[in-house]
Amino acid sequence: MRKHSFLYGAVILSIAGLFAKGLGAIYKIPLTNILGTYGIGIYYLIFPIYSILLVLCSSGVSVAVARFVAVSNKSCDDTSTKSVLRAGLIIALVASTISATILILLSGPIARAQGSADARIGIIGIAGAIVFASLIAVFRGYFQGLENMVPTSVSNVVEQVAKIAFGLVLARILISRGISYAVFGATIGVTICEFVTLIILFIRYLVYIRSKPVAKCMIPTPEHLFRDFLRYSIFSTISSLFLPLCSLFDSFVIINILHSLGMGAEATSIYGIAYGVVATLVSIPVIFTVALTTVLVPNISGVEDAGYISSRCTTMIKFGYLLSLLFFILMLTLGPDIISILYGGSLDRVVEYEYATRLLALATPEIIYQAFLQIFSGVLQAINRPRDNVYAFGFAFIIRTALIFVLVSYRPLNIFGAIIAQSVFLIVAATWQIIVIRRHVQLDIKFGSFIARPILLSVGLIMILGLAREMLINQNIWLRLGILGGAACLIYGIVVLFCGVLDETERGYFTKIFSKKVNSRD
Repeated sequence: MRKHSFLYGAVILSIAGLFAKGLGAIYKIPLTNILGTYGIGIYYLIFPIYSILLVLCSSGVSVAVARFVAVSNKSCDDTSTKSVLRAGLIIALVASTISATILILLSGPIARAQGSADARIGIIGIAGAIVFASLIAVFRGYFQGLENMVPTSVSNVVEQVAKIAFGLVLARILISRGISYAVFGATIGVTICEFVTLIILFIRYLVYIRSKPVAKCMIPTPEHLFRDFLRYSIFSTISSLFLPLCSLFDSFVIINILHSLGMGAEATSIYGIAYGVVATLVSIPVIFTVALTTVLVPNISGVEDAGYISSRCTTMIKFGYLLSLLFFILMLTLGPDIISILYGGSLDRVVEYEYATRLLALATPEIIYQAFLQIFSGVLQAINRPRDNVYAFGFAFIIRTALIFVLVSYRPLNIFGAIIAQSVFLIVAATWQIIVIRRHVQLDIKFGSFIARPILLSVGLIMILGLAREMLINQNIWLRLGILGGAACLIYGIVVLFCGVLDETERGYFTKIFSKKVNSRD
């Protein structure tokens, strides 16, 4: 298994992630058409519960496996590498089995607490996926620790293909029995797709183990390995819990607040628009920042060269910022067209389309905030300070919780208050993180190339795209979106590469992306 160059791993993860995200969008569009806004609202009441349990069972363990495997692999410690994988699988299996069992037993009370009893059987359908997805996460962490991103990339795509194959078919078959059964079919499809993905990853692991050469050196497993592994995974798990915890909290609170404002059944539809349509679009750029973070953690884990760590962290922060800024520009200016193309068939009324476009316009800054949050979290994990992520997220979550109750309860804002509260959460957490990072890593960030030039570029592009869209408003929507989106990406890329936004070293990374001769520091 060939170790990939620094940015090559991020590139293949991004391409696979983008393709998987595209498949996910393909899945959600017909699923929304099958279930309707009410059914998709129920579907997105279930997924925050699934997400938070999955994070609890696997996210911290997966990151810990990646980091400790990377450290052991660099020291040629094959014994510790296998021990780390074994420990990760045991922890994930036990935690996920317990969580799935509790979820099934409490499915009724949970659905009633969320304000939608129709969600009960859908919750039961998703329970098995927690076990399979938790084990998948551990295997992905293992391969990431070896700095080979192909298994993760392939499994992401397979996961989405299987979801389309099983989820849509089962939802379509069961829709005749009612919305709740159609949602159950969709969630059972997720469980089946996770099982298929797990089998493929396990086979890939067996192939690797059989073809792996005998290690040239064997170092006894240090006694403190398991203690350090457990401590690291606990802090990583707690910090990873906060984002899905926000969604879970919203699923219990927001619809009930909207009901109290007299919105009735419309509350579920509005919730579905905000968390099914808008949140999906805003989360697309996370593919790239997660890819950057995924390669960063194993790349600098176990490295003691402060200059090397500084260079890698600076590069990741700048690339993440520049990528998110491009998506912010595109989503802010072309968002209405994107919504029309992707969700026009499922937004039944004009008022639903207006809700979606207005919510998206308000939510677009989250693209940048999310990028910083992901990269900063990865940096803190890579330098072995996961507990600082816990402090940052915890403080921001307290502020967000108060804002949800205050802003959403204010009738003129209603669901828009949730978007504002989320933006504040991301800003506060990212600010805390960067303060801590600057105490431990000497970042080489210049005001002109990092802040001033990208901001001027984005303002100019937003103005140009806004005017161009008005001029082409009567043209075919696909043609308009293709021309404006393509031109914006081209202009942005040229300015970033050749107008001083990136320095010579950063531009040089692009020539090494697909280099066959791999240096561990490329």
